[in-house]
Amino acid sequence: MSNRHALLFPSIALSALLLAACGNQPAQDAATSPTPTREDLAPPPAQTAQTPEAAPPANLGADGAAAPQPVAGTVTYECEDGFRFHARYGEDNATLTLDDQEIDLPQVVSASGAHYQSDGLSWWTRGNSGTLEQGGAAPRDCREIARAP
Repeated sequence: MSNRHALLFPSIALSALLLAACGNQPAQDAATSPTPTREDLAPPPAQTAQTPEAAPPANLGADGAAAPQPVAGTVTYECEDGFRFHARYGEDNATLTLDDQEIDLPQVVSASGAHYQSDGLSWWTRGNSGTLEQGGAAPRDCREIARAP
């Protein structure tokens, strides 16, 4: 047998094996194949809104802990270094009064507590304490000392 025939035989044998593997599938002809119905071709129905019983309680955060609720009035905080500031909370923002300047911070996503951030200023709060970060300065740990209506 020539070299050309020696190479041709394995190629033919491999092709035959591949065809045989495909032949294990039962054949369906057009006459026995079911015709799709309108329901088969229709997109699935839209998801319905969760029922109130299945919805998670509105007062839980992403971590399952109680989500912070907006505080009415003004809260005064004092940091470990003695720095004091005021905060007023809206539904999706906090307005901080730092050194007689009011700064509005939108609320951003937080896995725990509430986080407000804008332009190099960040205020993380959970319960009656929080962390204030300004620019490149070291973070300040702060705690609530007073509330005013």
